[in-house]
Parts: sequence; C-alpha cells; structure tokens
Amino acid sequence: MYAKCKHIEDASWQFGSITVKDKIQWSSLVSKFSQNQAPEEACHVFDTMGNHDIISWTSMISVDVQAGHACEVNELFTTMSHEGLKPNPFTVTSILCICADLVVIELGKQIHGMAIRLWLDNVV
Repeated sequence: MYAKCKHIEDASWQFGSITVKDKIQWSSLVSKFSQNQAPEEACHVFDTMGNHDIISWTSMISVDVQAGHACEVNELFTTMSHEGLKPNPFTVTSILCICADLVVIELGKQIHGMAIRLWLDNVV
C-alpha cells in the first residue's frame, strides 16, 4: 500500500519488518520500485532476494524495460536462460517491447524465435 501511494521509504521499512518473506513479496517490492521510477532500488532488492523464479526475473526485466535499459534487459534474459528458466508470455512481451522501442532487431528476432519454439506465438 505504501509503495502504491509513492511512499517508498515507508514501503521499504514495512517490508523490512516482515520476518519471513516469500517470492511474491520480494517481486512485488521490485515492481513497486519500478513503478516509482527507482530502478536502482529495484535492482538492489532483486540481488538481495537470491533464489529467483520466473516471476522475479520478469519483474526485474520489466524494471529495465521501463527504464529503457536494453543492454541490462539482454543481460538479465541471458542469465535467466543460462539458469534454465524459460520465459512466460509476460517475460516475452516485456522484452519485445524494448526491442520495438529501441529497434534492437537481433534480440527481438531471438525472442520471437524462442516464443515460437515454446509455443507462445499464439499469446504474443
């Protein structure tokens, strides 16, 4: 609620008071920092949370997409793939958005090809 109201410091404090944090809470905080134009803080939370799943990776990729950081998006996607995680339709859509915005054609072609291989072409 604090982050939604753009009270990032209060949201961070409230999050810090939670003794057992699950992946949804971590990913939510990453998303809220992104929505409040705080990509550095989102990156810090992402790095702190450790054990990433597709939701946390997609949240962090979305942060860099919104910030217009094409190189970081490519790096995150590559690392995620090397860790054996396959993108979901939200991941693919986020990545394709930055490819279209920044004319990163080669990355867009790779993502499109992968989406077809993963049978996501009907969703994207």
